[in-house]
Amino acid sequence: MANIEEFKGSFGEMARPNRFRVSVDGVSDLQFLGKGAQLPGSTIGVMDVPYQGRVIKMPGDRIFNDWTVTIYNDVKMEARQDLETWMELLNGNESNIGSTVKREAQVEQLGRDGSVIATFKLHGVIPLDISAVELAFDSNDTPSEFTATFAYDWHEMS
Repeated sequence: MANIEEFKGSFGEMARPNRFRVSVDGVSDLQFLGKGAQLPGSTIGVMDVPYQGRVIKMPGDRIFNDWTVTIYNDVKMEARQDLETWMELLNGNESNIGSTVKREAQVEQLGRDGSVIATFKLHGVIPLDISAVELAFDSNDTPSEFTATFAYDWHEMS
């Protein structure tokens, strides 16, 4: 049976959730304006296959979950404008015509010294949702922010 010192010694240094860098092709300064994000997730579906009164679980298709980034607004709202323009390309506000403009994104988990310890590359990215920006008279010491949710085709970790 392990003692507490063996338990503590098995960890080494832990990755920290506040050490990251985010970028999306064509979106200004997310490296600095990205307040929060996630390392992307995925799910394997399950196919139930009946066999002699039992159900056998077989792996199905892999689904890549939507990815959300929280973004600080700078005074020029450049990141938001870039996302609005991208959404306009996907489906025009007035014309209701669009084209498929998929891009690439990247999330890097950083070590305490700033070195990259893991990189997730997201391929075939499109924005699904740009949230409202909350405005309030009692929020004088709070930066303006919003969220953007993206769909993507697949990701890889390196």
